[in-house]
Amino acid sequence: QPMVQAQGATFHVDLPQLYTQKEITKRLIRSSAMRTWMSQDAVISKWPLYSEVSEELRSELEKAFNVKRASADFLLEQAEGFRDRFWEQGGGRSSHAYVNAYKARILLELAYRLKPGDSRIADELVETIQAIHPLVAFEQGTGKKTRNVEVEKLLIELRAGQFKQTREEVAGGRKPTWADFIQAVDLSILLSHYDVTSAREVVDWLRDNAVRAEWTACSRVLDRFAHNLNEGRGFNFNIYIPTKAKYPEEFQYGRRLPSFRGPRPKERGLVLWPRDRSDANTTGHGG
Repeated sequence: QPMVQAQGATFHVDLPQLYTQKEITKRLIRSSAMRTWMSQDAVISKWPLYSEVSEELRSELEKAFNVKRASADFLLEQAEGFRDRFWEQGGGRSSHAYVNAYKARILLELAYRLKPGDSRIADELVETIQAIHPLVAFEQGTGKKTRNVEVEKLLIELRAGQFKQTREEVAGGRKPTWADFIQAVDLSILLSHYDVTSAREVVDWLRDNAVRAEWTACSRVLDRFAHNLNEGRGFNFNIYIPTKAKYPEEFQYGRRLPSFRGPRPKERGLVLWPRDRSDANTTGHGG
């Protein structure tokens, strides 16, 4: 309780507590994240657009190895190497690292055309697109937020294709997997900004399959998501937690979908928390 001295006397003054410690911490974290994001945006905004340089970069790749005759698995392996180099060179903080990320995207798009039903390739394409393109950007000076609609629509197309295949296979008797969970969570988050009815269908599917697929650890979160959609409000949540993260460095991997892993997942202690919780519940080692 604050004290004020006046004319030799001490008075206790009741002042309203403007912010709790939790709110202050939250604001400080948000401020630190925002500085990281705006610093990234200042660099990324100077990169050439993918559409402007993709043909030139594809020509470079074709000179390096026979892209046209390469298998989907080979293209995937090469793409992962380029994406690793993108992060090693600084990712969104580098003025030139984009070249490696763009090459990774080119190779994965080629692999996806060869094997559009290969969920592993689609997952890596989604990861790579997000590595290059944060889903929102903040205007320098004003902090005004802008959604990357073009990229989000592309990600919706990729995840919707996977979800359609998953629903058909699960309806045919296949047990849902954690890969299905991750893909569907991404799709529901994306759709919540554009098509609430479709987003609710995906969330309902996740809820309906929670027991069978053993992702009941996420039931409360999915219930809140469904409630928000019914109220016409958006929702977002993390499914990967970096248990060994260093801040503020970790903020550079924000502004992506729940599936996004980023570089060096083992070093950053990345865990898929609903799976870990479900495993714990199944084996009886805690909840």
